[in-house]
Amino acid sequence: MKYFKLFLIAIFIVAFNSCSDDKSSNTNDVKIRVAALLDLSGHYSQFGVEEQQAMVLALLETKNVEVDFYDTQADIDLANKCLDTVINKGNYSAVVTLTSWISNGLSDRIRNNNMLQLAVGSAVYDYAQANNCIRLTGDVSQETEFLTNYLKKYKKIAVLYFNNDYGIGWYNALSTALSDKLIKAISYTDTDIDYTNQLNEIKSLDPDALVLISTREAVDIVKQASAIGLKVDMYGTRPTLTNQLLAEPSAEGLMFSYPDLDEDMPIFSSFKQKYGYRMSAFGAEGYDLIKTLDKYYQNNNKGNNVIFNNYKNMNYNGALGKIKFNNNCQAVYDYTICIIKNGTWQELK
Repeated sequence: MKYFKLFLIAIFIVAFNSCSDDKSSNTNDVKIRVAALLDLSGHYSQFGVEEQQAMVLALLETKNVEVDFYDTQADIDLANKCLDTVINKGNYSAVVTLTSWISNGLSDRIRNNNMLQLAVGSAVYDYAQANNCIRLTGDVSQETEFLTNYLKKYKKIAVLYFNNDYGIGWYNALSTALSDKLIKAISYTDTDIDYTNQLNEIKSLDPDALVLISTREAVDIVKQASAIGLKVDMYGTRPTLTNQLLAEPSAEGLMFSYPDLDEDMPIFSSFKQKYGYRMSAFGAEGYDLIKTLDKYYQNNNKGNNVIFNNYKNMNYNGALGKIKFNNNCQAVYDYTICIIKNGTWQELK
């Protein structure tokens, strides 16, 4: 009942917008106005919805931030239309972007329209040197270094990766780090639903480990791998973990690199009680984004440079763990290896 009341309060704090919505919002001279461009109904909606849910809970604990949500459906063309709406409204100071290809694709326009970019779910980001983006996602290079140090115990490694900014960035990083241990890498597109041919090709090489640079399609990959008798240690990265994968028996034992979350923080129990499932790294990003923005937006100063400089080289203890924002305001934090067991995940001991 407590969280139901909190949710009702949140309705008055947070407005949800479609990209075609031209409603004007009340301007508040105290709060920083933020447009959150998230996938709320497309291919990556599990991540976008969780980001939104965690942000709503964070807004109940903060006073300096106001957010409107827009649905990009993880499509760059629709994301650009959403940004058109945001620019035409003219009363936003910052824009949240989700997924690497959207964060990269909108970066110049956000900066050129004098708004600050706040990136989540974006491990592969090419514009950090522009000094206009505060990114809560650890860079692919950090996670790659951690995962490859763990993978070095294997002699023959194959990679199956999504052919987009996220997948290509990971593949490039892995191919450099794994060197001659990488015996095969095969890409796929977001229209693929049958991975049998790729998996049979990988099976014929008898690898010790298979790394999936995947998202929600990982559930189909592990089922099809099981169907053809491909028995190999499987690894993923942060976006590989989805609720669908947890519910798939063939995924038992799959391991993945993951931020070393501080699940002792009250937000994790609050999130589970409110939404009925365990908060992941995506929710942790959304929560920490709002909490840090509330902390570093000070004295009603709306200048992007002031906010950016308040993040620069700062340490913050959040849901993502111990975060260090570097000189370009890109979050750096620790990773761990997790394993799927009995329909949930736990740290591999």
